[in-house]
Amino acid sequence: MVRFVNALPVAIAIASVSCGSETGAPPPPAPENLELNETLLSSSGFTVQRHGIFAFWWDSRFDHSAQVNTLGRWMEEIRRDINGLGVSDPTSVERGYYTNVYIHHGEDDEFPSGWAVGVGYDALGVPYMTLTPDIAFNDYGVVAHEAFHVFQSSSEYHFVDEERAALWIIEGLAEWYRMSRNSEAVRAFTNVMAIRATPDLALWEFEPRVEIAEDTLTEDQEEALGWVYGIRPYANGAFLYYLTEVKDVSHEDVIGSMFHGQRITPQEYLFHSLGEERLRSLYTEWAARNAAGFDYVTEEQLAVSDYEFFAQRMPDRHIHEKPYVHDLEGDSVTGVYESDDLYRPKAWGYNVIRINNPPVGAYSLSIHGDELGSAGTPAHFRGRAVVKNAEGRVTYHPVLMDDTLSGTVTVDIKSSDHEILLVVASVPALFTTNESFGYSIEIRQP
Repeated sequence: MVRFVNALPVAIAIASVSCGSETGAPPPPAPENLELNETLLSSSGFTVQRHGIFAFWWDSRFDHSAQVNTLGRWMEEIRRDINGLGVSDPTSVERGYYTNVYIHHGEDDEFPSGWAVGVGYDALGVPYMTLTPDIAFNDYGVVAHEAFHVFQSSSEYHFVDEERAALWIIEGLAEWYRMSRNSEAVRAFTNVMAIRATPDLALWEFEPRVEIAEDTLTEDQEEALGWVYGIRPYANGAFLYYLTEVKDVSHEDVIGSMFHGQRITPQEYLFHSLGEERLRSLYTEWAARNAAGFDYVTEEQLAVSDYEFFAQRMPDRHIHEKPYVHDLEGDSVTGVYESDDLYRPKAWGYNVIRINNPPVGAYSLSIHGDELGSAGTPAHFRGRAVVKNAEGRVTYHPVLMDDTLSGTVTVDIKSSDHEILLVVASVPALFTTNESFGYSIEIRQP
């Protein structure tokens, strides 16, 4: 996690367990005459070991020399890779300093006791990283995530609106880097369950709904609610991962969403860079595959995410998640269903309607979108139907849109099929605010 202040870094540890590769071309040489940056701390009482552009600090009462040799190789490999994506070295190097990496032991050393795992900025405005030994020497994924934050300092990125609709890309892009470079790790996709819990949220939204946070929850439940929303920017890295690793969108397009030097949000950049129709189609497809069970990650990775996200953080998961806005039984589903006022999808959010145990036969599923959103923005909807059978087979069926608001899909259900999911994606030309978009669905059996 990164915090853009001249203070102690605050962190959420994003865990993974695999180690980095030690193959490939050597990293570029470090600039000559880099100086040690002692703006935050004096080096007195600390051991400092330099590798490339990085200076690793630890309390001299400990001996991490051998372990830092490995960590230093990881960091230089990451540097080579990120430079290869067109991202410059951190601003610390531009200013003539090594980039400091502090390895701290909580209360057992002379570093500030509040440090965790993260990236902060000192009084010179240059980044530094803090790591605990268990992460620094064992967890390539977390190191890659935090290292990417350090390199984000080279961007002339602007926060372009008061709604903070651009902030998600800071964590989302760091998570994309961790996922794409460490996708085999069992905990590579730890946070995707935040998407299952809150699919209606806009990509950039990460604050709890006031309507369910006030006066209805215990203190522990309210803290858990803050967690599920606060982790969404991290989880949205899965969308960027899907674009590049599943659908072959170029890494340059995704990197450009932050490093573009324009005063537009990352989502608007992608809208224009990829093309509006392509992005709408890719987003809707991603939403359908999320609804079907995140089939672009392994079952083991998904089980780890479910355990860590819900069992550890949110035991009262029924309070905090809304994967389905309508959960129907197949013997009595025909009719018209309105979108839920509280859970209507925001711009670049989606709803899922589930039909359990549908009887054999044809089902016609229609979307009828409201013309305007809650603040008057023209709406734009897309949809997918997902059919799952008892053997785990999943088929996807696009909703054939008549226009930007309405469309229909017909699915033929066989005796082995046990679930229909209708995904309604809200994809207007809107890239800020939390405006919601209403619709109705009609289910018929011709």
